[in-house]
Amino acid sequence: MQDKMEDSTSTAPKELHCYIHAISPVKKATSSNRKYFECTLQNEDNSVRAVCFSTEKHPELKTLQQTKSPVKITNYNTSANNGKEDIILLSKTTITPITSNDINFPYSGELTAATGILPNLLALKKLAAEQLVTIKAQVAQMSAAKTLRTQHQGVLKKQELLIRDTTTSVKLLLWENNVDMLELNKTYILQNIKIKRSKNEMYLNTTKADKFTFSETTAFTAPLIAVEDHVKTTSTITARVLGIHQASQTLACVSCRRKVIPVPDDDVVGQCEACKLTQAINLCESKWYLRALIQNTAAINEKFRLAFNQELVAKLMEILQPSFNLQTAKEKYILKAILINPNKLFTLTFDTVDYKVTDLK
Repeated sequence: MQDKMEDSTSTAPKELHCYIHAISPVKKATSSNRKYFECTLQNEDNSVRAVCFSTEKHPELKTLQQTKSPVKITNYNTSANNGKEDIILLSKTTITPITSNDINFPYSGELTAATGILPNLLALKKLAAEQLVTIKAQVAQMSAAKTLRTQHQGVLKKQELLIRDTTTSVKLLLWENNVDMLELNKTYILQNIKIKRSKNEMYLNTTKADKFTFSETTAFTAPLIAVEDHVKTTSTITARVLGIHQASQTLACVSCRRKVIPVPDDDVVGQCEACKLTQAINLCESKWYLRALIQNTAAINEKFRLAFNQELVAKLMEILQPSFNLQTAKEKYILKAILINPNKLFTLTFDTVDYKVTDLK
């Protein structure tokens, strides 16, 4: 998603005085070959995530991080991310070292500690979203693994845990090969987990790009924080559709069901981006992805931007327009079919972490 960020940002007119922390290696965006890296910028009151698409700046920022030099940043952009603004560094961005007299707050050793084991889980609150951390925690609760269908990555396994220490508890999401690797009531050193922030909470997440590792360690000697009786990351509401943010269609490979890309200047043949099978487009099943603004009819001021995968788009259409043919539909017709009856109600369950619908009836 990082490679789309620059196109939706706005130019910030002011300059930013800050310190640089936690520079990541250069990465490739998941949906393209575009390169970028991330870091954390320490402001006077908090820390913010920065994404840089100008990778030639990586050595420069790495040096500024190592020397703990304050800097002035100008000609940067910003991008909204779950209610917060990320800083976007581009080729036009200027990063200039300044003296300690030009900045009115000191360098934070707590943010630097994010490169080692954090002193406690409460320290996570001071760090920026998307930052990789290493922590010590006990597994207090864990749910059974479940399977999710995603738009671009196919079927994924996910497990939700609640971990704790002597200061606080936090949710941890394990994905794919990391599912069922940790055990209840054991204490671990957990390395390369990413801080995530949704609209309602902060949580931790394993990622595909950064190798998650863990090792069992000695238990805490001081009393651990009390936690709730169960891990609950879903909500069920009676809802109506208020509007559509996105309705997109992809073609499913006849072999592996991953995304098929039409051959340029050819409306007959396409190739699977995963298994590279060349196939006739008219044999490929259409897969729809939907992001909609949903209203909770029991509390009309509650509105959620929720994502529907192919299976749930089909269920939604069965409720709203039973005779609608998703396989032959165009985007404008599916939008009209959904919005033509705004008073039609249905019950849905969604994940309160990633705001994806998990059930619908």
